[in-house]
Amino acid sequence: MGTLETLFLLSALLLSPAEAQEAAQRRLKPWLVGLAAVVGFLFIVFLLMLANRIWCSKVSERDKRKKKEEIQEEKEKKAEKEGERNLGLELEEKEEPGDDARVKNTAL
Repeated sequence: MGTLETLFLLSALLLSPAEAQEAAQRRLKPWLVGLAAVVGFLFIVFLLMLANRIWCSKVSERDKRKKKEEIQEEKEKKAEKEGERNLGLELEEKEEPGDDARVKNTAL
């Protein structure tokens, strides 16, 4: 920490007050300062909206999945009560149509 204080002291002694004033007078035009402020603000808002969308989309995906599972469980319970379960039934396999039965794309 001593070296940092020494460097600061030396830089303060080496710069004359006139040089410090010349550097301070270099300012941006007022309209450019306003434009930079607006662009900075819009960038921060963009980042916050992006973070919100990412955060909320993960939560909503989990909620949707839970709701689907709950609905499925309710349907299964209702089917069990009514005696309409399909656990033992097998689905019929559909045959694939041959080449002549397929629809051909005739785009011009």
